[in-house]
Amino acid sequence: MKTMASYLPTITADYSTESLVVRPHDVIQTQGRLLQTTYSPDSGAPYVVTHNDTPFFFVTLQWEKISETDKSTIIDFYFNPLKGKGLARSFLWLHPKEQVNYIAKFKTEISESLFANSRHSVAQQSRAVQC
Repeated sequence: MKTMASYLPTITADYSTESLVVRPHDVIQTQGRLLQTTYSPDSGAPYVVTHNDTPFFFVTLQWEKISETDKSTIIDFYFNPLKGKGLARSFLWLHPKEQVNYIAKFKTEISESLFANSRHSVAQQSRAVQC
């Protein structure tokens, strides 16, 4: 079975002492793409220029209810200057379904919403690169 790991190069994470290990709700959204630009000239058929052959994968993790332990782990990886340092540094992330360590970075700020019934939703989006 092909996974993200099938298409990614081996690189080294900025932080590799431990992996980010959290169990999201059953939904994991993954988007993959190459760095490409589509041009539509006035006089001819559209064409695509590929700028890099290494794919990017964007993984979104969501929770209907998150444990305090997982919430604390995500906050630590995001704000700790030795780990994620916000969006700046790469780290090991264990894919919860594939059980494969990828090198990841946060792509967006983390967010939390508290609903009327006290359920939590923390969204994390990471750019994954093979470990």
